[in-house]
Amino acid sequence: MENPITEAFRNALEDDQVIFEFAFPRGQGSTLSYVTVYLGTITIKGFRVMKSKYENPDGNYLNLVPPGIMSTSHPEKPPYKVFHINDAMLWEIFERKALIKYQKKLKEKDENTHSY
Repeated sequence: MENPITEAFRNALEDDQVIFEFAFPRGQGSTLSYVTVYLGTITIKGFRVMKSKYENPDGNYLNLVPPGIMSTSHPEKPPYKVFHINDAMLWEIFERKALIKYQKKLKEKDENTHSY
């Protein structure tokens, strides 16, 4: 039996109750968008859509990076993850949903930029 919180999160993802908000940076670095996630009364900030050198299952070179805190005493270490999903399949669903929404929002942004 699945943990009730995990089950509720999975159901929220399936029912499109998890809202992704995208903010596009001005620069051309590897961060393509900052992402805020809304789940009911819970807001999680600090996700990033990043360029990836690896192709994802949808054929894109994108990945979703969770919020993290860099160690000032050990900058060579990877950031401490502030948000983590233990269930790898659930993370894949979450990441895929976010990246699909990102691409949709990017397309809308491009269409609005090029319309006269």
